[in-house]
Amino acid sequence: MDAMHRLFHVAAITFAITVATLVPAESVRAENATLETDPDRTRLAERTRRKALNAGMRWGRRNPERWAKLVPPNADLSPGGVPFTFNTPDGPVQTSIDSIQQTILGIGHRELKMKDHDNLARLYRDTFEMIPAEFRGDLLDPALLLKLSRRAQLGQVRVIGELLVREFVSIREALTATFTFGGLVVNPIDICEQEIGWESGGIDGENSERCEIGDYAVDGIMNKVDFILKDDLTCIKNQGQRNTCVAHAVNANVETMIQLLGGVPENLSEQNLFFWGETETDFNSRYTEGLNPDEVYDALDAQDYQLQYEDNWNYNQSPNRSDVLNGANQFPNSCSAGYSGEMCTDYAFQAEEQNFVFFALYTYPAPAAGGWEVTGWTNIPDLSYYPASQPDYQIDTAILMLENEYPVHISTLTPTAFSDPDANGYVNYDPADAPPKGSHSILAVGWVENSDLPAGAPLDPDGRGYFVIKNSWGTDYADCGFGYLSHEFVRQWAYAFRYLDKVLL
Repeated sequence: MDAMHRLFHVAAITFAITVATLVPAESVRAENATLETDPDRTRLAERTRRKALNAGMRWGRRNPERWAKLVPPNADLSPGGVPFTFNTPDGPVQTSIDSIQQTILGIGHRELKMKDHDNLARLYRDTFEMIPAEFRGDLLDPALLLKLSRRAQLGQVRVIGELLVREFVSIREALTATFTFGGLVVNPIDICEQEIGWESGGIDGENSERCEIGDYAVDGIMNKVDFILKDDLTCIKNQGQRNTCVAHAVNANVETMIQLLGGVPENLSEQNLFFWGETETDFNSRYTEGLNPDEVYDALDAQDYQLQYEDNWNYNQSPNRSDVLNGANQFPNSCSAGYSGEMCTDYAFQAEEQNFVFFALYTYPAPAAGGWEVTGWTNIPDLSYYPASQPDYQIDTAILMLENEYPVHISTLTPTAFSDPDANGYVNYDPADAPPKGSHSILAVGWVENSDLPAGAPLDPDGRGYFVIKNSWGTDYADCGFGYLSHEFVRQWAYAFRYLDKVLL
């Protein structure tokens, strides 16, 4: 039975680049309040997920070679996390990544957003405004795009995409602020304890970290190359063995955008965002771990949810947890070993749960409100299989965003190469890699051409360069928590890209 048909036998079947507006939210304690699930909203989320799964499989039928790479035969299509080990100088470390089911969902949501009028109009507008005026020629004014049909909108996106891909080198040279220098003069990341919302946590708690200047790799990009977002990065987090990469990538995205909008470093709560995402976007699978980025951004937009600070609800790495007990829907020992954070339970989402209306209504403790609201987002479509195909469209658009100070949330498969960067943090595509077992959310924060790499760095085999990524596996991963993914690696394994709009209301 192939992967597309097997997906329908997964018990949890019931149940891509982003533009968002950030709105400051007043910090309010709500110690005795409860959050209630909305049955209608849950059913809508379930229908949307089914549509995305179907859209992802339709894409697979049209693109069998690419599908076979992203959804390898006999892949685990069940929901939840997949154990994954990565190498560090001190030995292997285990974490958790998303199952291949999330890959199919990510592809499907990307396809659905290609039919969204607002999504296409925002994408066209942003691309138009980022391309220098001397390259725009006879491009359609973005203000006219909303008056077009969805098919005509997509046609205009293809037109501007063709221009971007064709003139990419010249456009990037007109924009770039990347250059190589002799060494790291100052640490680009502020002291973690000074971030607003920082919390030291209990024994099991997640403490954000940064390396000292001398700890960065000698020939790494963080040490030798200046890129435009380098001074807007917050400290590195560590998700531990829990499958919470989406919550980490979303918060890292917002934290960087806060600084780009003139704010100071802040530390947002991954524990709260993960809990809220599990109970609001993936309710029927809330006892297993794993979120879909598109569903989280959609829900944040629709519900005006306020992202909290880490000191309101500290993340629990759960290093002593046992495997999930399906009958009890729990991860035993999640809260052992002295964890002193808030609302800790053995549920995947950590909060207490009460059901009191014939399985139709559940309530949860409402943590303190505060932080920021994400109020809009856009997905960059895959144009690789359309007439006059543009296989580099997604990547070139992502690079355009990075060169215009927009961090990019990427979904990528995680083959062995991702787990074993070289001594300086570089990751390259290995055609001999075994099929990946799952996918992962990361935040791209920079792009560096081959010509700007340090002398000791490997060149991208595609002749282009590297994405600088901020990961959520602690400072032991790659170069102090940052990794450098070659264009070739991203072209082979990444399938969805998202970025946040720089608007503060």
